[in-house]
Amino acid sequence: MKQGSAIALLASASFLLAACSGGTSDTAATSQSSGYLQTLPAVAVPAEASTGTAATVPASATVIGDLRYGTDYLILYMEGRTCGAAVIRRQARQAVVNLTAAPPATSTGGTTTIPGGPYETGTTTDADDPNTHATLSCARDTIVVQYTTGHPATPSEVHGPVTTIPAQHSSGSIVVALGTTGNRHAVEAHFV
Repeated sequence: MKQGSAIALLASASFLLAACSGGTSDTAATSQSSGYLQTLPAVAVPAEASTGTAATVPASATVIGDLRYGTDYLILYMEGRTCGAAVIRRQARQAVVNLTAAPPATSTGGTTTIPGGPYETGTTTDADDPNTHATLSCARDTIVVQYTTGHPATPSEVHGPVTTIPAQHSSGSIVVALGTTGNRHAVEAHFV
């Protein structure tokens, strides 16, 4: 009986030691580890968008990319593992779109339609302007935003590791990819 108790105690101690030293399954380790997006430095938000950004983006978030699209600013941010995309309308200095999504917890979750995934996706339409809508797709190393204003525009003032892709067959629409160079090129090839 004492020998059995000693073996059980040794097995319990070994389990606790493995747990305390980070011994987890591959799936759990992958879902908890930092991805490329979480390592990116903050970018400065343009002054014209700072009021709307401060009112929309959580104070604990890091803005990792932004661009101007016509009269709108698209702000891409991370809060922990959660991706965010806010559209700040320049004239109103308020967010017309704010979406968040976290990447899938495992490599087998989410959708893989867009390269660089798998992704979890969120979508919304501006309540005041049904022509304005956005879809945010969040992966461990890539953010993809499909944004439509209904008004033709040209992207400018791009900051961060961002690629802009004009949406095919739709004026006033753009696809924005933020991520590694390889993932951005793959996303661009997918949408062109």
